[in-house]
Amino acid sequence: PRHAELVIMELGLQGARGVTTPGIKLDGDEMYNSPQLPEEQASAYRRIAARLGYLSEDRWDIKFQTKECLRHMSNPCEVHVKMLKRIGRYLIHRPRVGLTLPVQPFPKVADAKGDSDHAGCVISRKSTSGGIVKVGRASLLSWSTTQATPSLSSGESEWHGITKTSAEGLGVQAGLQ
Repeated sequence: PRHAELVIMELGLQGARGVTTPGIKLDGDEMYNSPQLPEEQASAYRRIAARLGYLSEDRWDIKFQTKECLRHMSNPCEVHVKMLKRIGRYLIHRPRVGLTLPVQPFPKVADAKGDSDHAGCVISRKSTSGGIVKVGRASLLSWSTTQATPSLSSGESEWHGITKTSAEGLGVQAGLQ
């Protein structure tokens, strides 16, 4: 919770109204035409985005939006600050999230579920793969990653997503054994 408080404070959102979603889809014009941040503001952007990256390892609800902010650390623009502020306003609404590990018999299998979007990034046209691995009723691992290369079809982006999901599930399965 302290990291969420620091993000809210550094963004100057004390007393702001919270929102129910951590992000919104931005259109291409807004992404392309946004001016770059001056170096002092860019440094602050990087600091806040890095803190959110650390926080997203425990807060799976902000993992995708945080990944999108971290992708632009080398060259942040004003629209990226808007994305950070949206996450900050979401943290006002949901300052704390708890993950539970229920008591259960030792499970024998890991259940991995994943999905991907096709060409979700309006700038690079790269897809995002995301998913979760559960063992019994306990969620152990989640991810949201940008695929390395642009996919030429939705089938190709789904194939990359299936491969990532299978690899993560098999990794957890091997750890259980």
